[in-house]
Amino acid sequence: MSVFVVNEFKSLSYANPDLLLSACIKTNYSDFMVTEELGFDLDGEGEHVCLQIQKKGLSTAEVARLLAVASNVPRSYIGYCGLKDRIGDCIQWFSVKTSKDSLSCFQGIENDSIRIIDLKRNRKKLKIGSHRRNHFSLLLRECHGSSSDFESRLRQIKIEGAPNYFGSQRFGYAMGNVRQLRNFFLRSEQGVQPLLARRKRSILFSAGRSYLFNQLLSKRVDAGNWASYLSGDVLNLNETSRYFEISSNQKWNSILQKRLERLDIHITGCLPGIPRAKEKYTPYGEAADIENEVLKAEAWLVDGLRSYGLVADRRSLRLYPSNMKWVWIDEGSLNLRFTLPRGGYATVLLRELCQVREYQIPKVDF
Repeated sequence: MSVFVVNEFKSLSYANPDLLLSACIKTNYSDFMVTEELGFDLDGEGEHVCLQIQKKGLSTAEVARLLAVASNVPRSYIGYCGLKDRIGDCIQWFSVKTSKDSLSCFQGIENDSIRIIDLKRNRKKLKIGSHRRNHFSLLLRECHGSSSDFESRLRQIKIEGAPNYFGSQRFGYAMGNVRQLRNFFLRSEQGVQPLLARRKRSILFSAGRSYLFNQLLSKRVDAGNWASYLSGDVLNLNETSRYFEISSNQKWNSILQKRLERLDIHITGCLPGIPRAKEKYTPYGEAADIENEVLKAEAWLVDGLRSYGLVADRRSLRLYPSNMKWVWIDEGSLNLRFTLPRGGYATVLLRELCQVREYQIPKVDF
């Protein structure tokens, strides 16, 4: 099996490697603001109460636990669309399966770190990835480098996007989640069934697939073709889960090239697992060769994921920030606003802008 080095995430290739700029983020919770957009209307009736909550200094999992205690239901009755940063001012939706209609049973969790904004009923539990996008407002402080260089890089990202890596938070400290998954599969091979909670196992499996995707994307970034079509690439329509490919007897043409350049379509990479029974689109040719090379190097991980029934999927190689705007608050402070589709990481976008120094705000006790 492979040996994982500490801070493996930092070794991933940059689209623009000459990072002479730097800034500090998350000096205050309000420096990193996120608002989740569901993209659909809640039913107004049903067995789940959906709460729009503003949290500061708390992880999504911590808020979910507070809601479970407040409503006296199992933790599994709590749903949410995605994990939001602990160090930030974040607004997101949660669902609670409960017959209680009164807001009063939840108001007891409110304090300086958590506030209920809205409450509505819905027929279904909110699930991971069921939202549409996230809106960000970030304040970069102590910006080192000229404002013209910052703005030049921002304009480039606005036009070209950035490599769509999974963020470092997916992997835990020093790639800990991938290390744990490696040990989990090792013990399974030895006939020892590790005792691991379902939620924890899901986190480790996600980390493993994300690790493989990042290695593939890094390889293509290093080769300079992460945003360029290669023979056999599977393509994705922007901000959708719809895919298509150009068959081997067709040719890449100027119309498709223009769509790729204006960010209407994106190249995709694999999230390994068992192929879907009726999978229509699989890479071939040069694109398949690159994917197979990466997966072969980590065959233990691919085999382990498949042995536990994970179904293969795909993800865009390019992260595109829409509605991107910026303004200088003062000489060293830059306010940056943009919107990312679900699954996109703001920290990954910042990685292409400058070297980021993250201030560690003490954890809130509750």
